[in-house]
Amino acid sequence: MGRLRFRGSSEFERDFLDALVFMANALKAGLNMVQSLELASQEAGGTVREELAAAVSDIRLGRSLDDALSLLAGRVPLPDVEMFAEAVHVLRETGGNIAETFETMVVTIRERRLVRDRIRSLTSQTLFQGVVISLIPAVLCAVFLIAAPDFIMPLFTTIKGLLLLAVALLLLLAGGCIMKRISKVDI
Repeated sequence: MGRLRFRGSSEFERDFLDALVFMANALKAGLNMVQSLELASQEAGGTVREELAAAVSDIRLGRSLDDALSLLAGRVPLPDVEMFAEAVHVLRETGGNIAETFETMVVTIRERRLVRDRIRSLTSQTLFQGVVISLIPAVLCAVFLIAAPDFIMPLFTTIKGLLLLAVALLLLLAGGCIMKRISKVDI
């Protein structure tokens, strides 16, 4: 199963979140971690079902739970899956309530998703504003070509005008690049 297949896969993230909720409920009902993983692999949808079933299969073939989950995190290079594998590993060593941890993980993942969506909304708004501002000189130039062509024609017919036009275009491109870098936020 290819690593590229999971990059940015919102469907996988959504299904994995549902599987975490299902495992937390199964653990609360008294099942152990392996049993809850097996039930989640049967109930999950899409690619999550395949990946959890592969982890359960690894356990049945003699791998430890920690090794099977580490392999799962290796096959699915998403932060949520890595956090899941690490949480199970740490809680099995130190003790603790895995069901509560899964519930906390679900809340954290949902909050992170909301923040990511909000940031995308704000950055797309910033990019749109940058495009609009960049188009204003072209629109004004077109208006002057229609309304007062004698006023704007020296910009296109003289060397000074062409030089000023080239500088303006370079500054617009530089401003666009700067605007894009400012609006890019890594989550």
